[in-house]
Amino acid sequence: MNRLKRTIIRSWSAFPFSFFFMILILAGSLACSSQQKSMQTALQIRDYTHLETLALERLRHHANDPFTLSMMAKVFLAREMPDSALLYCDRAYQLEPDNQIYRQELLETKIIMGDSLLRGNLPLQATDLFQSAVKLDSSSFVAWQRLGLAQRVAGLLDEAQNSYLRAYRLNLHADSLQKTLDILDAAHVQSNLLMKKGIDQFQQQNYDSAAEILEQAIQVKPDNTEAHYYFHLASGCSYFTSSDLSAAAVAIDHFTQASSLRPEAVEPHFYLASIYAKTPNQDQTMTIREYETVIQLAPSSEFAQEARTQLAKLKRQ
Repeated sequence: MNRLKRTIIRSWSAFPFSFFFMILILAGSLACSSQQKSMQTALQIRDYTHLETLALERLRHHANDPFTLSMMAKVFLAREMPDSALLYCDRAYQLEPDNQIYRQELLETKIIMGDSLLRGNLPLQATDLFQSAVKLDSSSFVAWQRLGLAQRVAGLLDEAQNSYLRAYRLNLHADSLQKTLDILDAAHVQSNLLMKKGIDQFQQQNYDSAAEILEQAIQVKPDNTEAHYYFHLASGCSYFTSSDLSAAAVAIDHFTQASSLRPEAVEPHFYLASIYAKTPNQDQTMTIREYETVIQLAPSSEFAQEARTQLAKLKRQ
């Protein structure tokens, strides 16, 4: 009888604490639900000031609540501050990466922010942002289409063409994309035709004419790297023929840029050595270095043979 009495007493003494704990959890859950409903109501009536007040109060005690972070992002989007909205969207997504709602909100905010960068004439920054958007969701037609647009504005036509193709495969009914792809194809063909004509003029040592034609090829397709290379070669050779020291400096700049575009190419180094050798009172260390680079890059070429001849002269001197 005493044992039964002690068991009953222990049960009743433990019951209030566990019951109180359950009440606390339930109250917290109800409070959270009530706060979320209040924020949703403020969002529905577009009372963003009240929504911000509610969200900040919630974040003061629950800084990592993804729902509230998402609501703060909506406040900044409504105020046309996508950079701030992006920070909150990203935090919500990082906390719950499997939540498709937060994933979609982050994607849409990236696109809005990218569009803002494009309007601000920052196509390279927009390109980076749209690239992160397609990594987030490679099935997004809008993200691929915007990426193609940003790359096109930035002059990256080959990359733009690839992005537009990805978008077109996601929506075969996008007739405007097909027209854009046709335009990019035409630009590619036209630029290559001009480039071949310019290279022909360069090989005939018509340097001024070559540079002019190659510049046209670049205008048609700014990412035509080969056209850029020959443009700098032709321009450098055009200035190289002048006896003016300032012209020689311009020529050196062109040949240096050509070399940066094609580090394996021998011609820029040969022309640089020739300029250094002609410059009055010039330390021949630079000349020797460039000739040695020519020999190292193409030991069997005519340029290397001439480089060896010039190096022998320098050693005799």
